[in-house]
Amino acid sequence: MGLVNIIKEIGHTEVFYAPKAGRFCKGLALLWATMASVQIMGFISVDTFLPYIGLCLVSILYCLCDGSVQFKGRYVFLYLVFLFNVLVLPIEPCFNSKLRFVQFLIVTLACSACISSARAIIFRRYVFRYALMYICILSIGSFFAFFLGVNYMQVGTQLGLAEYSSNGGTFGGLVNHSMTLGPISMISALAFYVIYQNNNSKIFIVLFFLSAMSAVMAASRSALLGVAVAILFSLFFMKSNVNGNKKRIIIILCISALVAMPIADRVFAGVLNKQEQRKEQGGALSSRQSKFDCRIDEFMKSPLLGVGFVSVDPNGNDEYNPVTGQVEPGTSHLAVLSMTGLLGMFAYTLLLLNAYKTSKRDNSLNAQFVMLLLVAMFTHAWFEGYVLSAGGFLSMTYWMIVGQNIDCKYITEHTL
Repeated sequence: MGLVNIIKEIGHTEVFYAPKAGRFCKGLALLWATMASVQIMGFISVDTFLPYIGLCLVSILYCLCDGSVQFKGRYVFLYLVFLFNVLVLPIEPCFNSKLRFVQFLIVTLACSACISSARAIIFRRYVFRYALMYICILSIGSFFAFFLGVNYMQVGTQLGLAEYSSNGGTFGGLVNHSMTLGPISMISALAFYVIYQNNNSKIFIVLFFLSAMSAVMAASRSALLGVAVAILFSLFFMKSNVNGNKKRIIIILCISALVAMPIADRVFAGVLNKQEQRKEQGGALSSRQSKFDCRIDEFMKSPLLGVGFVSVDPNGNDEYNPVTGQVEPGTSHLAVLSMTGLLGMFAYTLLLLNAYKTSKRDNSLNAQFVMLLLVAMFTHAWFEGYVLSAGGFLSMTYWMIVGQNIDCKYITEHTL
């Protein structure tokens, strides 16, 4: 099968499907997905933040220019809770919580499912489609970059193949950081995993393997856990399509294991070394335990409203940049709890449950795919704190996946 035929076959799968749309819709979606993806491309050093936010605003206006626009109540509730948080709490000015809330509002209004109309849903689907294409290309390309000695992660560029293959967390491949390569490889692997369940071509086993190995090379334990949890979820909790042929799942895992054997000593060295280092430091999760403890302590101090949107307790044990206000929560879900309290966590949980239940009721391949992505990203977000950091690619991807789960019913109804 030629490369062109492979690309065409991938593009025609339900995983990448999008309803018919006009050129402006497709062009705007492609431009936005490109601008967002450039943020994580290590080989392009351009600041795209302002153009990215500008495209979000243009996208919102485009989606609103429809006669049948409605707003999802759960999103509105979430926004009101967060707005109340930043207006009422005495948050340190360095955290710029009001500005960060506006940024969060703009990005999620554009990429998630708050704005409900045919135009908005189709537009978001194309953004998802194009972003998924970039994710797959960067993930697969990073596999080959590993053996070519190409590493665009800034802290790892001075290391050779032998060094970053045995120093976990220093390989980013074509991406600017290993902590980004891990989750995008997780998404790419699940895309080809789902496609293979409904396609006889063995090329999708290969693409699954390449993507999964990129997560291994990035030494991302949370991304590998996300893939494992999603596959187990498909085995035990899905009724059709993805788990319709368990023999295929066994095949894809066995072949991947066999293919990995000749290169296992090299590609697994980083993640094994990283795990060993964490054990020596006090436990397999020691790199996150202190962050977890800080988030729980903050919640105990202010259980109802939290310590403030995208902020930490300045008198607590966690570190933050006092100039820029940048924080590293270490965990997204506990960050929502500690920063916005029980009220914010309640609104956040309501929204996630709605996304899950919507796709759970739909047996289409697309619905099951985006549900697997939701399961994987939800798992991964326990160990990385990007959910409320709306300027980043992973935050956009997370909220876009939540939105795709809510939108899946419309996409199913309009699938050719």
